[in-house]
Amino acid sequence: MKIRANIGNLGMLLFFSFSYFSVHGASNLINKEDGLNVPPVAQNDTFFLAAQYNLIFHGDVLVNDYDPNGDKIEILFAASPKEGSLTMDKDGHFRLEIPNKCDGTIRFDYYIKELTENEYSAAARVLIQIIENADLDDVPDYADQDNDNDGLPDFLDGIGLDTDNDGIPNNFDIDSDNDGITDNIEWQQEHNYIAPSGIDANKNGWDDAYDPEMGGTYYEPMDTDRDGIPDLTDTDSDNDGRSDLSEGFYSNTDDKAGIQLLHSDQDNDGLDNLFDLVIKGSNWQNSTASSSSPGDSNQNGIRDWRDNTSHISSQEAFIFPNPVAESFQFFLPEPEFDQQLTVQIYNIKGQLSKVYTTTYSNDRIPVQELTNGTYIISVNSDNFQHSQQITIQH
Repeated sequence: MKIRANIGNLGMLLFFSFSYFSVHGASNLINKEDGLNVPPVAQNDTFFLAAQYNLIFHGDVLVNDYDPNGDKIEILFAASPKEGSLTMDKDGHFRLEIPNKCDGTIRFDYYIKELTENEYSAAARVLIQIIENADLDDVPDYADQDNDNDGLPDFLDGIGLDTDNDGIPNNFDIDSDNDGITDNIEWQQEHNYIAPSGIDANKNGWDDAYDPEMGGTYYEPMDTDRDGIPDLTDTDSDNDGRSDLSEGFYSNTDDKAGIQLLHSDQDNDGLDNLFDLVIKGSNWQNSTASSSSPGDSNQNGIRDWRDNTSHISSQEAFIFPNPVAESFQFFLPEPEFDQQLTVQIYNIKGQLSKVYTTTYSNDRIPVQELTNGTYIISVNSDNFQHSQQITIQH
C-alpha cells in the first residue's frame, strides 16, 4: 500500500511505503475485554528535496503511523544521522539541520510506543533523498532554466560544453573561461549592465531580472571582437593579444606580469578560489562575487578586457593590431565630433593601394583583398596627420 500526502506548506511531496515491524513481535498479542491488543504500526517515510547549502528541513513521521487498537502513540526515541543534527518531538515533528552540501540519501531510524501499560513499540526508517541542485537555489537541476544563476538560460550557456576544461559544464560554471570575470558580467553589454535581483517568483530557477516571463531582459551574449566566440568563453575578448585574465585583474599589465590561478574551487561553482568571495548557496550573489575588478586604464569608458586600445597611451595615435589579418583600427586620443578621416594605404614601393574615408576614428578598415606584405598607413584630417608601417599577414 502507498500513501501520498503533502507536507504542510513546504510544497514538497512525501511518499510512504507500507511496512512495519514490532520490537516485541507477534507473541505480544494479548487478550483484553474489547479484543486483541496489538503493537502500534510504524511505517517507513521517504522525503524528496532539492540540495541546498546549510539545509534545515522540517517533517512529521507520525502522520502515517497508527495503533490498530486506537491507542495513542508517541516517539520513543530517534537516532540522528551522521550527515546532520536531528531534533524530534514526541508528536513526530522533527528538524534536521545539514550544515554542508549533501548528495544522495540520508537515513535514520525512529521508534514509537503506544501509551498503555504495555508500552508496545515499533520502529521505522526515514529516507531523505537529496535531488541534484547545482546552484543550491530552491529549484532542482531538472527544472532549473539557469543552473549557474548567471542570468543566461542554459541553452545559451552551452549545455554540455566545458570551455575551460575544469570539469564543470558551462551551464553550471559561473566563470566559463576561467578568467576571473564572471559570466554574468561578460555576457552583458558594456554600458547596460543589469544586476541580478535575487528574486525568482515563478520558481523556474531564472532570476526575475532576466526572465522575460517576469518582465526581465536577456539577449545573445556579447562578442566584443566579433570572432564568433562570446566574451564569456573568449580568453581574449578584445583580441588585443592580452588575456582577459590579466586585463581583468590588474590594470594595464601584460601576461608576463602573470596571475597564478590556484586551480582550486572549494564550492565547485567554476570560479577559481583566487577570485571567489562567496561560498555557493550561502548567498544569492554568488554568481557575481569575484574579486576581479576590471579597470579602465585609458579612461575611455570601456573596461580594459573589452578595450583593444587600453594599453595605448592617451597621448598618442596608434594603428592596431599589427600584424593585421583581416582589418585594423585607428586610435585617435582626442577625436573631434564628425571629423572626416582619410585613410590611405601604400605598398612598400609607395604605390597607393587603397583609400578609405570615415568619420569614426575607431572604425575597422578591411584589408582582406590586399596581399601579404608591408604597407604604410597614412591617416589625415583637416588638422591631423599620422603615418605608421604595418604588416598584413592573412
